[in-house]
Amino acid sequence: MTSFKHRRPYRPAQGAAGLLCAAIMFFALLLTLPSPSEAVWPFGKGKPYLVKVGEEAITKEEFLKEVKLLHMSGRVGKALSEEASFAPQDYTKFIEELIDKKLMYIEAKNHTLDKESYFINTFNNYAMNLFLEKLRQEMVYDKIKVGDAEIEERLTKKLKDEAEKKKAADTEKDKEKDKDKKPEEAGAKDGEAQAGDKPREITAQEREEIKKAIHNEKTKEAEARYFEELRAAGNVKIYADVLEAMVMDKPETLDKAVAEAGGAAVTGKELAGWFRGGHFPEDPSARKQVLDRFILNRLLDDEAQSRRYEEKDDDIKRKLKRYREGLLAELFQRKVIAPQINIDDAAVLEYYNANRESFREGDSVDIGFILFEDEKTALSALEELKKGADFAYLAEKHSKEPSSAKKGGNMGWVQTKMFSADIQEGFYKAQKGDRLGPFYSEDGAALIEFRGLKKGEYFPLEDMKSMITNNLANEKYQKLLKDYLKRLRETVPVDINEKELANLKGG
Repeated sequence: MTSFKHRRPYRPAQGAAGLLCAAIMFFALLLTLPSPSEAVWPFGKGKPYLVKVGEEAITKEEFLKEVKLLHMSGRVGKALSEEASFAPQDYTKFIEELIDKKLMYIEAKNHTLDKESYFINTFNNYAMNLFLEKLRQEMVYDKIKVGDAEIEERLTKKLKDEAEKKKAADTEKDKEKDKDKKPEEAGAKDGEAQAGDKPREITAQEREEIKKAIHNEKTKEAEARYFEELRAAGNVKIYADVLEAMVMDKPETLDKAVAEAGGAAVTGKELAGWFRGGHFPEDPSARKQVLDRFILNRLLDDEAQSRRYEEKDDDIKRKLKRYREGLLAELFQRKVIAPQINIDDAAVLEYYNANRESFREGDSVDIGFILFEDEKTALSALEELKKGADFAYLAEKHSKEPSSAKKGGNMGWVQTKMFSADIQEGFYKAQKGDRLGPFYSEDGAALIEFRGLKKGEYFPLEDMKSMITNNLANEKYQKLLKDYLKRLRETVPVDINEKELANLKGG
C-alpha cells in the first residue's frame, strides 16, 4: 500500500567536494540541528532579540531551543540541555556558531544559490514531505482511537488461544504417558479438576504491544479508505489502450495521455520515470500498478498543497525557515568555499616529510612473559632465575597468562604499545637476555625476559597520500571558511543584545 510517509526523501548531490566530505558533514550537522524557532524582526512589538546579524535575528527563544537540542549532536552532555540557568555554562562559542550560520545564509543568498535548481528541488521535496505528514496526521492519525474495550477483547482472545494450545499440548503428553501404563491406570486423571490453573497476568509491555498492533491495523484501514475517497474525488480515468501501447524508444507513444486525475492529464512521458530499469513491463497489470501509484502520489501532492500549510501552520513555517537557512548555508560551503581548495603532490610530499614519524609502524619487541599471582611469588621466581632456573619451566608452572604459559612464556613479537609506559621504557634500555620487573598491576606481578626489539618501518608515501590529502584539504577548508566569515563580519553588522544576554546568564 502506498504510504504518505517519506515518499520523496532528500538525496544529496553525488561527488560534491569529495576531498572535503568529512569537513562539510561536520558543518552540515551544526546547520541541520532541528529547531522549531522562527527568527523575529527585533524591533517594535516583536520578541526581544539576542543577536542581530544584518537583517536577520536570533531570538532568545531560538537560542535556548537550539541549546536544548545540542545533546542530540553528541557535542554536549544531558546536563547542559536540562539547565534552567545557563550561567555555569560557556555558551559563547555556540552563539558564535549561530552567528556564522546566519552569515553563511546571507552570503548564499548574495550568490543567488537560492535560485539554483538543486536548492529549489531539494527544498520543495522537504516541504512536500512536511505537507504530506501533516495531511496524514489530519486525515488518518487524528481519526484513529483505540479504546480500552478493544484492547481487553484482544487480550482475552490471546489468553484463550494460549490456554487452548497448552491444553492440546498437555493432552498429547498424557497420551504419550498412557502408552506405558497398564490399561486400568490409563486415563486415571481424566476429568480431574484443574483448580490450580489460573490465567497468567498480562504485562504492561504486552498491553502496549496489543494497543500498537490495533493502531497499526486501523491506520492501514483508514489510509485505504482515504486513498479511495481521494481517487473518487479526483475523477480518475485510465486509458488502457494508450498505456498498453507505450514504447520507451517511440516518443510518439509517450506524448499521449494515459490517464486523467484531478482535472489534469498524465502523459506517458511523465510516467516513464516511475518504471525501474528504464523499460516498460509487458504485463498490462504491472503497468497499471505503476500508474495507480503515480496517480495516488499526484492526488496526495495536490491535496497537501491545496491546504496551504506553509501559510497556516506555524510549526511548518518554522521548520521550513530553519531548513532553508541550513540548506543554503551548506550550499555556501560546497559552492563557494570547497572549489577554492586544490592540494597538489608537492604539498602532500612536504607534509609527509614533515610528519614522517607519524607514518611509521609501531616498534615491536620479542619477549618471554610470566604473570604471577602475587609479588612474593614473582620475587622468589626472579631469585631462581638469577641462580640459573629455566624461564620456560617457571612460566609453565606459575603464569596466569594461559596462552603464553603453554609456550613456556614465549609471546613472540608484539608491539611495544601494548605495554605501560614504564615497561616500554625498560625495553629501550634492555640488552638481549635481560630480565625486567617485576611490574605490578591489578592482574598480578609480571616478569619479562627481553629477547630483541625491532623499529617499525615507514609506510610508503603512496599508501598515505589519500589520508594526507584529506587532512590538508580539511585544514585549508577550515582556514578558508574562518577567513571568509571574518571578512563577512567586517561588512555585515552583528549586534549582541547585552541586556538579553545578561538575563540569559541570570544576571
